[in-house]
Amino acid sequence: MCQLDWAKKKLQLETPVEVDTGEELCGVICVHPEGEVVCCGFGAAFRLFVIHENKMVLVGEQLSDEAEETPSVNSVCFSPKGDNIVAGGEDGKVRVWKLQNLKGAVAGARAS
Repeated sequence: MCQLDWAKKKLQLETPVEVDTGEELCGVICVHPEGEVVCCGFGAAFRLFVIHENKMVLVGEQLSDEAEETPSVNSVCFSPKGDNIVAGGEDGKVRVWKLQNLKGAVAGARAS
């Protein structure tokens, strides 16, 4: 993560936060408006991670909602309030998921 200091006109880098995804490639990524949750797109799924102690803790995964087709996730974005995730796929469809109990997942990740 980084932060732009407008007064100093300087980019301040924090300690990097890393997650091992094995052989899977994260194609798209977005950060929750509050800054502690990250959504990453992996092929036909996206995963939610909580940033805790410079690590990313997996708190949820959503696969394509169509069992037979698995369109690749090309873009993901949180809504401005952070209560929805919007994903666009290679099939040309936009899907919206309501985030249930995100605060509980964040609290659980911090406790572990």
